[in-house]
Amino acid sequence: MSINAYRDGQVISADSMNQILQMQDFIILREGSLLRNSSPTVGAYLRSDQFSYVMPFQIASTRLDRVNLDVYRTGIPGDLKVQIRRGMNSPPTATGTVIAERVIPWEWVPDTRDASWWLSIPLGIRTGITSNEQLFLCLDRVGTSAAYFNFAGFTAFNSSFPTYQAAIQLGQTGTWAQARQIRHQFLAGDTGMVRGSIIGGNGISQIDYGANGVSHVREYLPPADDPSGGIRSVLTVDYISGIMTGGRT
Repeated sequence: MSINAYRDGQVISADSMNQILQMQDFIILREGSLLRNSSPTVGAYLRSDQFSYVMPFQIASTRLDRVNLDVYRTGIPGDLKVQIRRGMNSPPTATGTVIAERVIPWEWVPDTRDASWWLSIPLGIRTGITSNEQLFLCLDRVGTSAAYFNFAGFTAFNSSFPTYQAAIQLGQTGTWAQARQIRHQFLAGDTGMVRGSIIGGNGISQIDYGANGVSHVREYLPPADDPSGGIRSVLTVDYISGIMTGGRT
């Protein structure tokens, strides 16, 4: 059973209350090792309000823990939907099948770019994929002309790290065209610092570090019926003279 956040008016059943009292299934996601690194010099930004984006890839691994995106937002575009699919072909000619999906709250994404920071998206794929299988990283179209995500990228298409774009939502059929290369990284493994978690199937977190230790903790737990609500926070950790003194949202 997966856990979800609650909404006003919902009845808390015995099963739901027992979920609160018991320990949930969880996955710890560490820094791990790079499986794929598409990080060219930034020369362009691709907007989320104009297109959905698909990036075909293959990794020599049966496990995919996290994907990093170089992204910032303009205004409040809504939440970012990130999927891993199979069966889309390259370039895409089919909608394919969703293997994993994460909705990332807009609150997680800063409104200015930090060249040293990646948005780390917990995937926790430990089964169900094969080494060097053809897979697809998909970013869903979202936002308006005044509010959108900016994906950092290169100035041209790169056949080694291809990106395709279409003016549709993920899961719809449409015409895909070559797009500029989007910066991203895939990571997996149990080494290094803890970078996030998946709790109860639906709850996700990202942990950032600074000079003194943990600097930010981003948390998201959606309700069952509306991904725009739920628990969605960014906790900033405070230090005085290198000593942790508290946290604030």
